[in-house]
Amino acid sequence: MKLRMSLAAVAVAAALPMLAQAQTTRSPMTSSTAESYSLLPGTTRGYIAGSVGRAEFDTFCAFNCDDPDISGKVVTGGSWSNIIGVELGYFYFGSASRNGGDTEAQGVNLSLVGNLPIGDVFNVFAKVGTTYGWTDVSVAPGFGFVSGTDNGFGLSYGAGVGFDLNRNWTLLAEWEQHRLKFVSGRDEVSLLSLGVKYRF
Repeated sequence: MKLRMSLAAVAVAAALPMLAQAQTTRSPMTSSTAESYSLLPGTTRGYIAGSVGRAEFDTFCAFNCDDPDISGKVVTGGSWSNIIGVELGYFYFGSASRNGGDTEAQGVNLSLVGNLPIGDVFNVFAKVGTTYGWTDVSVAPGFGFVSGTDNGFGLSYGAGVGFDLNRNWTLLAEWEQHRLKFVSGRDEVSLLSLGVKYRF
């Protein structure tokens, strides 16, 4: 689990030097070519993005209650129009201290994304979809708390703001909520993150 998070953090860190070197214009290409490439079939104006932040677990906790120090995600997306698109991503919410043990969560998310440009460089967006999550709960023995693993689909939604540095690079600030299935029942996990997006 921690290895997956390390790989995600490395991917985001690797993108940051490219951000500093990004030029203000794209290489010459036709508009149709620029809008045709996406990793998701049936979409255009594709992109990849990575974010790091901190998750907050809403699971039951009687003692030793701490949220994860770091969480993150890696996503790719595309659009059907200027304002409607779709996004697919992997989330690692981190490992939270709970009841003398650890509660760990990760998942794969698919969301519809609505985008609204504001002026020349800002845009706000909202998303709604589903997350298939995997969770693992360990607790201190002798207290009667439930431990174990579970998985399943749950509702997700969120919103954020983007600041375009140039035609390719955008800075992101996002808040998201994911309803995940834990061994003791379904609970909310929220993620507040900062990241970068690269448009193809």
